[in-house]
Amino acid sequence: MKTYGAIDRMDHLIQNCNMKYRTWKYWHSGMIHGNALAVVVAYDFYLEACTGHLRPEWKVEKPVSFYRFREILGHQMLTYSPTNRQYPGDESLRVCTKQSVKRRIVSSMMSSDSSQAMSSLSSSSGTTTSNGINKEKLDMAGNRLCGFLDELLLHEKAVKPIPNKAHQVCHCCGKAAYHYCSRCPGNPALHAHHHDGKNTCFLHYHNTGSFGSWKEDFKWTGAKRKDWKMPDEAMLQESSRQMKRLHQSIVKPTSNRSSTLAEAVRNDPTRNEHTI
Repeated sequence: MKTYGAIDRMDHLIQNCNMKYRTWKYWHSGMIHGNALAVVVAYDFYLEACTGHLRPEWKVEKPVSFYRFREILGHQMLTYSPTNRQYPGDESLRVCTKQSVKRRIVSSMMSSDSSQAMSSLSSSSGTTTSNGINKEKLDMAGNRLCGFLDELLLHEKAVKPIPNKAHQVCHCCGKAAYHYCSRCPGNPALHAHHHDGKNTCFLHYHNTGSFGSWKEDFKWTGAKRKDWKMPDEAMLQESSRQMKRLHQSIVKPTSNRSSTLAEAVRNDPTRNEHTI
């Protein structure tokens, strides 16, 4: 008796999805019905998660209605792009397979390499690496370690000289540069060698803390290129503090709401104790 009328309720919800359009292609009818059925099942999953039986932190006292759920789901479908590769199967869609190799940003969360690495870590003791490094030795290294720089090393490998000894405007400082990063979107020209005891434009450009402070970042900030001024050390430090606050608002909230910024950053699974 628990399932009595379940088919009728499902048919009613499928009808409420209001997924239909006129077409001569009769096989579209089955596809539309399948999409509406997926929305109904997803809403049932949502209601089950809201009960808190699966995870207590998922409990919601007043779940949204089916109509509101359908609107939010539709907005997510319109704004999400499979090229983000955040979900399994995205990399197999045509919009991803037709991309050039340079623009294929494969998410480490969904890559097979990361899954194999996680399985190997879970099978091992998790306290000592094969090289004999453990937490105590990691702490003894002190300021030598600046976090996992695997992605930055890939960008450093991708630095190439501009052909024919030509130069372009540096995307960071606005001066003439003779190298570019072939891994970044748009292949920006950057200074790859430091001088006068200052950090290279290559490091500044790839630093999250200074994002939005450089010459070509007007595309992201909405400012005018002619109004840009070279930031000094104080401006860079302030930018770094603001970016860390932004990072704090994005990372998963900790159980203690009064935790400090440093604690929130440490609780982020993408960072470690020796992250820059």
